[in-house]
Amino acid sequence: LKPYIEEKRAIVLPFGLGDEVKEEPIVLDRLNAGSSTFQDSNRKILPHQTETLKLKIETLDHLYEQGLISKVSFIKADIEGYERKLLKGASKLIKTFRPKLALCYYHLPDDFEVLRNIIESFQLGYRFTLNNEVLFAWTKL
Repeated sequence: LKPYIEEKRAIVLPFGLGDEVKEEPIVLDRLNAGSSTFQDSNRKILPHQTETLKLKIETLDHLYEQGLISKVSFIKADIEGYERKLLKGASKLIKTFRPKLALCYYHLPDDFEVLRNIIESFQLGYRFTLNNEVLFAWTKL
């Protein structure tokens, strides 16, 4: 991300994204940071390779309302089953900007159906395609 950050096209913020502003325990996988997840996840990590911390959770809608982000044209998420919560916390922003979406849908057994239903509930005419384990969605606008 370094070139994008330097060009001010991307920012890194010190919190997770979800469906409400709160703190939540996150289980860090010391051997594979990409497998770190929230305690309510179905992911199994061996206890000796974990550490639990409190993580601040924000919503994209709240960040937009607070002026921390001004526009979103693309949302990519591989967040270990939390994709559905991210979408719910971004409904106003998605309705405003209609960003393209790339969401992993393999973490939970019903991910594909649930993610697609959430996106369709915005009633913006999103189109869908699948590639490997990623759901892509975009509007014609």
